[in-house]
Amino acid sequence: MRMSGAAWLVVMAACWGSACRDDAGLIDTHDPHDAVGNQRQNIAFGRLVPGRLFDIFLVSETGDDLVNLTNHPASDLNPVWSPDGLSLAFESNRDGATNIYTMTATGENVRNISAIERRASEPDWSPDGRSITFQGETVSSIDIYAVNLADLSRRNLTNGDGLNYYPRYSPDGTRIAFLSDRNGRLGLHVMNADGSDQKRITDISGVDASFTLKWSPDSRIILYSFSFGGLRDLFRINADGSERTNLTNHPADDVLGDWSPDGKEIIFQSNRVGVFWIYRMNSDGGNLVRITSGNDESDASYSPTGGRVLFLSSRRGAFELWIVDLAGLVEGLVTPTLASDRTPRWRPTRK
Repeated sequence: MRMSGAAWLVVMAACWGSACRDDAGLIDTHDPHDAVGNQRQNIAFGRLVPGRLFDIFLVSETGDDLVNLTNHPASDLNPVWSPDGLSLAFESNRDGATNIYTMTATGENVRNISAIERRASEPDWSPDGRSITFQGETVSSIDIYAVNLADLSRRNLTNGDGLNYYPRYSPDGTRIAFLSDRNGRLGLHVMNADGSDQKRITDISGVDASFTLKWSPDSRIILYSFSFGGLRDLFRINADGSERTNLTNHPADDVLGDWSPDGKEIIFQSNRVGVFWIYRMNSDGGNLVRITSGNDESDASYSPTGGRVLFLSSRRGAFELWIVDLAGLVEGLVTPTLASDRTPRWRPTRK
């Protein structure tokens, strides 16, 4: 049964305080944008555990079914879902140096897949789920690597050509975007997924580059931010380097953007009113709307079907997970524990 707009807002407000479930026990928020339905424990995030460091947790979007997946004295952070939603990659220093690990979504079969001597970070799954790319630091270089998950064979894709950071697969899996300072100039680069045909598409020239690098859903455009004059704006550029556009062009910090699943909208964080709030705009920069109302908000991302936005907010004193429903801009607290949460990630929609 389709609900009216008013009835939908009443149900959403009630669901934030207690779980709303269907007969099968699945979380049911009646999102009219969500044809598949929400999954139990569909958010992964890092949490600072008292007396220890960070662990990886799962939780439902109503705040129920919270579980500590790693429960380890080391620091476990930055969970990234596999495309099928059955596994997670994350960063951990449990064996000394920080490396990339994978595990099932139940916390089992933990394995080190990067084996880098100094530090591995920023994991990203290939869309087919067969490999993970990451940023790896050795004694002599910072390079982009790819690991075949079938046999853990590792390949250096950049081979010491400058310092290379923040790899991100295109949604079609054919290319990887990354930052590099090769030739003494920091810039956004694109290469084929096997490391061939590496091309610089921007010249940031040593200014502060924000690690956004979000591909559009159709794999044609890259969203990124960079700083000039001490302030950052959000830009889009075609993957071939053409049609670079400043989307925000504002005397404030506009950073950390994300595309809606249909590619028609973008969300980002900005301190244009003195504190960081989350904003939404058309993908061409038009129709700007503020969608949150708290304090010091960040790490915003669209739900897999686009009806909701997950973000961090410290409005109650510590960073906690919140969700805003875009239909009525109703905000709900997911993790009311004042426990210092980090890097929230939606589980991909079930196929």
